[in-house]
Amino acid sequence: MRKAQWGLGLGGLGLGSLGLGGLGLAVVLFAFGPAQAQSQKNQLAFELNKVEPNANGCQIHFVINNRSAANLTELSADIAAFDTGGTLISAGVISFGRIPAERTQLRSLVFTGTDCGDIGHLLINDFVKCETDGGADFDCGDALEVRSRARVGLIR
Repeated sequence: MRKAQWGLGLGGLGLGSLGLGGLGLAVVLFAFGPAQAQSQKNQLAFELNKVEPNANGCQIHFVINNRSAANLTELSADIAAFDTGGTLISAGVISFGRIPAERTQLRSLVFTGTDCGDIGHLLINDFVKCETDGGADFDCGDALEVRSRARVGLIR
C-alpha cells in the first residue's frame, strides 16, 4: 500500500412548575434528546459525481451538499481507495475546506499516479476535522449521506 498523494483543486467553489407534568418532560426530551441527533441525519451529502483521467493520475469530482444550518469552517476526511477486487490502493486525509451552511459545493482531487480504471470504490472512513463557526454542535459522521453517479462506488 502506498500513502496517498492527493492534491485538492478548488476550481469550482460556487457551484441555513407550569402544571405540564409529564408533557413538560416530553417537550424537553423532544427538544434536546435523540431527536436532535436524528435531525442531523442526511444533512451532509457527499456525491461522487465524476471520475476522469488527468495528466497526473485520476481526477475525482465530489459534489458536497451541506443541508444544515451549520457553517463548516474546516472539513477533512480520512478516505481510502480500493481496487475493483476490494484491495486497498491508498489512503489519506483530504481537506475539503469550508462548506457553508445550506450550500452545495464542488471539490476535486487527484489521485496522483493512479489509473482511474484501477479504482473500484472509495471509502469515507471517518472525519478528521468537522469544525463549525461559533462552536455549533454538528456531527459530520451522523449527518453523512453518500452516493455515486460514477462507475466508482462511494461508501461510508
